[in-house]
Amino acid sequence: MPVHKNLIGFKNTFLAEIGSDEYFKLEKKLKKKKLKIKYINDIIYVSYYAELNTCGKYRGNLECNGDTINLKIELISDELCTSTAIDRLTFIIDNPDEKKKIIIRE
Repeated sequence: MPVHKNLIGFKNTFLAEIGSDEYFKLEKKLKKKKLKIKYINDIIYVSYYAELNTCGKYRGNLECNGDTINLKIELISDELCTSTAIDRLTFIIDNPDEKKKIIIRE
């Protein structure tokens, strides 16, 4: 599936691997499934925590339907392992009409 034209950028940042003290601290935030959303002119910045395979490589994508944006994570590597980690996922989205959107995560 090609990357949606409105996705300007995607970044996933490793924060903690399962079993570490930091992982257990972040696990509470992970369970809240809260999205941090900022509208800056014609750009939407969205960030949230996700539990991913530690060895996997991922890319972000979008599905847009009217005023709804569905954030998607796609595994792009064949390499996986038995460990999981908490990452912070960040999406930078083009919003040319500068309108508020309904943003949901996969």
